[in-house]
Amino acid sequence: MWLFGASPVQVLYTVVALIIGITFHEFAHAWVADRLGDSTPRYTGRLSLNPLHHLDPIGLLMLLIVQFGWAKPVQVNPANFRGDRRFGFAYVSLAGPMMNFFLAFLAMLAIVVGRGALAPAQELLSTIFGYNIWLGAFNLLPIPPLDGMHAIYGFLSYEARAAMDQIGQFGWIIILVLIRLGVTDVFLNPLANGIANLIAHAAAAVAGI
Repeated sequence: MWLFGASPVQVLYTVVALIIGITFHEFAHAWVADRLGDSTPRYTGRLSLNPLHHLDPIGLLMLLIVQFGWAKPVQVNPANFRGDRRFGFAYVSLAGPMMNFFLAFLAMLAIVVGRGALAPAQELLSTIFGYNIWLGAFNLLPIPPLDGMHAIYGFLSYEARAAMDQIGQFGWIIILVLIRLGVTDVFLNPLANGIANLIAHAAAAVAGI
């Protein structure tokens, strides 16, 4: 439980980074669904940047204690999507992780441009960068109920979807076990490190460094 060994400043920066990352992640799901013709997120109050509309208190607490948690899922109705519903659901699913990577890019760009700025600001930006990389990469894992599985769900056979629905009932328990066994790190660490390097290089290129 890393929280017990962290300083109050580290805890504060982590809370801020997680709230930003989760809020924009869920908003991205809602915004893309709305743009594709599904007004469900709008009517359920999820087309908002108010963190209270997206955060699950227990899920956030779990993130802080064991670095594993969840937010309130955005409800969508693929039947309302314009065009191919399979692609629509994939776009909505991937919108969350892509938003996290965009936030990480903005944080890194600010770090690069603001070299020499006050250390607390740099530390906060680094925390925002790191946690958004982690949130985005983690959600790309093809494990129900994560976004990576939702992105390919519509392209699976009926039998495969039925199996995923069954597994999804115990998804968070399975994910927690895989995390504790270190199985997810085998895939997550290379993915997160690769994305972080790409974003860092992109931010440096944009900044002209």
